[in-house]
Amino acid sequence: MNKIMNKFIASAFIPALAAISLAAPACAADLPAREYRPPPVAAPLPVYDWSGFYIGGNIGGAWDSSTSTNRALDGTFVSSGSGNNSGVIGGGQIGYNFMASPNFLLGLEADIEATSLKGSVTSIDGSNIHSSKLDDFGTARGRAGFTVDNWLFYGTGGFAWSEGTESRTQVVGVASVPPIPAPAGTVESVSNTRTGWTAGAGVEWGLTQNWTARVEYLYLDLGSATSVFPLSNRQETSSLTMNVARFGVNYKFGGPVVARY
Repeated sequence: MNKIMNKFIASAFIPALAAISLAAPACAADLPAREYRPPPVAAPLPVYDWSGFYIGGNIGGAWDSSTSTNRALDGTFVSSGSGNNSGVIGGGQIGYNFMASPNFLLGLEADIEATSLKGSVTSIDGSNIHSSKLDDFGTARGRAGFTVDNWLFYGTGGFAWSEGTESRTQVVGVASVPPIPAPAGTVESVSNTRTGWTAGAGVEWGLTQNWTARVEYLYLDLGSATSVFPLSNRQETSSLTMNVARFGVNYKFGGPVVARY
């Protein structure tokens, strides 16, 4: 019985296997060719665009240092001294950036600031009070720096100016050498303008394509100025330097972020 079954299986399946083996190459030949797909190309990296005009505002603090010499109108020395004041500043700036290379920036900027800097000194004999107030100051500067995506690290320097008021109040009439002809209660005020130079550095970062924020430090040497008080037969020559630290926000006029391949 087993012999009969074995013969039946052999006679049924061997021809079927042979037919399948012969048909397989023909079926493979009928399959479509595999489509070639190139490797994906990396998308270009976005690059923050610092170039163009901008305008903004700032707020911060300032610390000044002054030295002064008082003389009579004929040049006779009277006294000398120094002083320091601090206060709040705030103002606005406008500028233009140019990308000299993909990561090197050149620019120009001008700003104007109002201040609360003021102080007063009473003479040793108590006969008069001298007061000073720095009303405003400004700068016109060049900027140079390097960029890392939406970060800018820069140095800056240029021209600086200031406007202020000097006042002298005669508290009591005194006989002195050189003489003071002004009676008690005499008040004299003089406005003066100073010019000098400034230098500093800052860090700025792009919040969006059109908005940036910065922190900045400036040192200003505002030179000297002479205030004349003719009623009191006095003149004062003083020099002024100032340190400024401020935070600013700018609106930058420009297009979309560009792509770098």
